[in-house]
Amino acid sequence: MSFDKIIINHAESLPHQEVCGLVVLGEDNRPSVISVPNISDNIERDFSIPHKSFLKYKSQDRLLGIYHSHHKASEEPSDSDRNQSYEMGVPYLIYSLVSEKFHLHIPTTFKPRKLLGRRYIKGFNDCGSLVMDYYKLECGINVYNSVKNHWWEKSEGANKKLLSGVKMNCTKVKVSEIKKNDLIIFSGIRGEGVHVGVYVGNGFFMHQDIKKLSCREMITDHWSSRIKAVYRMRQLV
Repeated sequence: MSFDKIIINHAESLPHQEVCGLVVLGEDNRPSVISVPNISDNIERDFSIPHKSFLKYKSQDRLLGIYHSHHKASEEPSDSDRNQSYEMGVPYLIYSLVSEKFHLHIPTTFKPRKLLGRRYIKGFNDCGSLVMDYYKLECGINVYNSVKNHWWEKSEGANKKLLSGVKMNCTKVKVSEIKKNDLIIFSGIRGEGVHVGVYVGNGFFMHQDIKKLSCREMITDHWSSRIKAVYRMRQLV
C-alpha cells in the first residue's frame, strides 16, 4: 500500500480528531509512514508529535515530512501549520477528510538533501522538487513559494503547477544560448506532459526520473529531440 493511502486510512480511522505521524525514508530508501499518537491538549483542533519520535528520524536524516489530518477544514495549511513548519524547517503533508485531498507545504527554511542518488517519491522527490532543491543549494535561490501546493492528484495538475512556477520566476532563452543553471523543459514520455531538469554544463543536465535515482545525464540526441524550451532564473539573468 502506498504511503499516502496509509495516511488516508489513519485519518479515516479517527474521523473526529487530527491524526499525525511521520513520512520517513526506510532502510531501502523508499518512503514509509510512522503513525504516532497526537499528544496535543486539544486533539480535535490541533496536533503535536512526540518529540522523541521526531528527533529519532530527524537525527538520522531520514525524515521526509510530518503529516496530519484536518477533519473539519480543507487541506490548506492553517497559520499554525505554516508557522510550525517554518520553525522546524520540515515539510507538512496535510490530508483533509472534508475535501479528500492532500496539500504538501514546503517552508522556505527547508534544507534539501543531496541532489544525486535520490529515489523518486511523489511530491517530495520528483523532477520539479529536484529543480527547486538545486536552485536552493547551488544558487541560493528559494522558489518553494512559487508553487502553492507541492502535492498533485493527477499529472495534468502537476504540469500546470510546474509551468506556472517556471513562468513566474524565469525568462525564456534560446536553446542555442543555454548555459549552466538554466532550466530545461522536455516533452514527457510518449509526448504526454512535461519533464524538467537543470543544465549543469559541458553537455550534461541533472534530473529526477520516475524509474531511477536522480542523476547527471548527457544531453544525447534522445534528450535533445525532446527539449521544448529553456528558461533562466531571473536572478541569474
